[in-house]
Amino acid sequence: MTKLAIGVEGGFQTDEKRFTFQEHNSVVVLPGWDNFPLPNPELPEIVSFVFSLMIKGLMEIYFEGFYLKMVVYVEH
Repeated sequence: MTKLAIGVEGGFQTDEKRFTFQEHNSVVVLPGWDNFPLPNPELPEIVSFVFSLMIKGLMEIYFEGFYLKMVVYVEH
């Protein structure tokens, strides 16, 4: 019989932080791959606002055929 011990003495410890993560958000404009880190005072205010909503998961932008669709999620 084989036992797997997780989080107990003699087993694998799960409280040890082995990795650190850094999250960076940018707007990338194609075809030149121009990179604008967010937040960025060089971008128009509306662009910064739209991307802040997208990062928070409150807005989606997608293509449907040739049309760009925007969906905004609002709490009531």
